[in-house]
Amino acid sequence: MSDLVGTDGGDSMNEDREQMRQRKRQMKKQRLLRNLMLVFVVLVAFYVFLNSEYFMINEVKVDGLVYIEPEEIRQYAAVSAGTKLWEVNERELADRLKRHPRVKDVEIVRDLPSGLTIKIEERIPVGLVPYHGNYLEVDREGRVLALRQGTKVDLPVITGIELERQLVGDIITVAGFQNATFCATSLGDLQVKISEINLRDDGTIVMYTNDGIPIYFGQASEQTERKLKDLAAILIDIWSNDLDVIEVDVSVPGRPVIKPK
Repeated sequence: MSDLVGTDGGDSMNEDREQMRQRKRQMKKQRLLRNLMLVFVVLVAFYVFLNSEYFMINEVKVDGLVYIEPEEIRQYAAVSAGTKLWEVNERELADRLKRHPRVKDVEIVRDLPSGLTIKIEERIPVGLVPYHGNYLEVDREGRVLALRQGTKVDLPVITGIELERQLVGDIITVAGFQNATFCATSLGDLQVKISEINLRDDGTIVMYTNDGIPIYFGQASEQTERKLKDLAAILIDIWSNDLDVIEVDVSVPGRPVIKPK
């Protein structure tokens, strides 16, 4: 009899434990379901927030421009109305902007929540090249930046080369041409005082001041800094003392020659 009672009590305890385990499993399922619902609600809210007008680009700033108009850069950027800030692909945007012949490098900055800043590094013009009655504006690399109808800029005219068909954005590859652009770049403050840089057949360079004084520079790649230092000192002396000079020769570094009238 005692054995029967003991067996019934054990069965009851087992049933109780099983019920407790079931309740715990049910509670875990309910907690998991609540957590999943919460995550779903948060994700939906986040998605709605990201796609709200809060992140819609309402201003595109352009920094670093000297030669290009801001509106021109905005046109190349082609950021359409209604674009969200996070939808902008920086690499694709930079690639579009670099198609502009004057754009050398680009940095894109996202200004949360709805602003975009485009920082431009421009190609610097160093000279003008005669071209079929007009002028090609070129940079240090010899890249054509623009076609001009006149010389109303303080840039030297680079002569002594013959060009066939050149398009804006092309790089001029005529032998020795980059020696001339290198020389033009290295002039610094003297650039506005030089009207012409002539590239001779032997690769040497002759420059002309605005008042027509020829400057025999020699090879542009040979100790250019020393030659330019000599030249700057000579030109300052000529203009300060109103000297009459026929020509200047700085082709031998450290041994400039001035030929007076």
